Amino acid sequence: MHLKIAAFHFENRIHRTIITDKLLLKQLMTILFDNAVKYTEEEGVIHFVIAATERNLYLSVADDGIGISAVDKKKIFDRFYRVDKARTRQKGGFGLGLSLAKQIVDALKGTISVKDNKPHGTIFEVKIAIQTPSKRKSK
Repeated sequence: MHLKIAAFHFENRIHRTIITDKLLLKQLMTILFDNAVKYTEEEGVIHFVIAATERNLYLSVADDGIGISAVDKKKIFDRFYRVDKARTRQKGGFGLGLSLAKQIVDALKGTISVKDNKPHGTIFEVKIAIQTPSKRKSK
């Protein structure tokens, strides 16, 4: 079964060097994108935005998929938790992705949250502490 996403929008709002764990950040981005693809219906749209301030990196992954109930939002970062077990068997997975995403965010001294994407869908927002390269004075 192939999912046909109507549109994928990526916006990179970072225009400078940041310092963070590249491998963990890549894994986090992969998990969030994979999750959006799995739960976005055919002809759906996914928005992926990355931005930074002086101290923080921000990721936002929004889809117009099936969404997550308020009750499930409280549990989705638990290991092995799956919102819809029947649907997950069709889509694959073991309920570990978002749990791992939370562990990665914690390791990077950040936060992850989930909210509704009105009128339907989900938005995952991540805030991670970053360092900027120190500016060395010329001699």
